[in-house]
Amino acid sequence: MKSRLAAGVAVAGACALLAACSSVQLGAAAIVGNQRITQSSLDNEVSNLQQNVTRYGLTSQVKAADMPKDVLTWLVRFRVTDRAARDAGITVSQEEIQRTLNAFDAQEQQAIRSQGAAYPGLTQLLVLNGLPPDQETTFGRWLAEENALVKNANGGKLPTTQAEATTTTQHLNLASCKAAKALNIRVNPQYGQLSYQVDPNSGQGIYAVMAQADGLSRPSGQASSAPPTSASQPC
Repeated sequence: MKSRLAAGVAVAGACALLAACSSVQLGAAAIVGNQRITQSSLDNEVSNLQQNVTRYGLTSQVKAADMPKDVLTWLVRFRVTDRAARDAGITVSQEEIQRTLNAFDAQEQQAIRSQGAAYPGLTQLLVLNGLPPDQETTFGRWLAEENALVKNANGGKLPTTQAEATTTTQHLNLASCKAAKALNIRVNPQYGQLSYQVDPNSGQGIYAVMAQADGLSRPSGQASSAPPTSASQPC
């Protein structure tokens, strides 16, 4: 029951043009700009995810071996969009965040039920896609910032035609690419490599951490198979 959300985690490739394979500071899972995502903070988030995977009975759908890279993917992606929004002079309010979350929840509920499946609720849906519940508000901010970036590229409104959607997606991809390069993201090889891939359905560029075959300290269990080869970044 992975929704369009899943593309953000599932679509990833080999090491991209970023300096993702270089060394990082001791104790850091990744360095994004001048901020460290520490191994201890990542461990806490993975633990939160693991507890909720068990709570919702999703152990057969969310692999323990994938959790560190999936959670780290979200933590990195949030920072990339934060930077892109800041570069564009965008700030979002708590009211906008909650409104965006509510709209996303309603859209996903309708989409899943239209397929004849039961909607599990927003929190469980996020867990199913590798996001710990304590990051739900951050996820909402990420959605709100992306919506604002799209509106900026489309005269202040969301696209209503395929042509507008294509153009705004290209603008969003370029803004995210410039933000990612400015942040000089470095991922600890223990968790994988930062990669870039284009979602074939939406055309949106996606940054994700892909576990390496020889990754160290991998949780028990076999990680998911490698996704398609990475795409060229648009900047």
